[in-house]
Amino acid sequence: MSSGAVRRLTDRQRSVMERIDRRVPIKVIAQELGVSETRINQHIRALKDVYDAGSLGELVENYRATLPPKASGEAPDLNTEKT
Repeated sequence: MSSGAVRRLTDRQRSVMERIDRRVPIKVIAQELGVSETRINQHIRALKDVYDAGSLGELVENYRATLPPKASGEAPDLNTEKT
C-alpha cells in the first residue's frame, strides 16, 4: 500500500470508505448514496485493491493507518481496549 492511497480515491470511494470506517451497514451506505448494494460492493472491492486488504477489517485498519494523527482535542477512540 502506498502512503498516497487516500489521495487516489474518488469522491465516491472516499464516501464509501468513511462510512465503512464508521461501521455503517452496506445496505445503509447504498441508501444514503442512492446506489445499489452491488455498486457499493464494487467500490469495496476497488478499495481493497487500493489498500491491499483481504477483508473489511484489514481494509479499515489499512485505511486508518493512512489518516493523519488525531488532534489532542478530539474524542478518544472508543474501540481500543484498556488494560
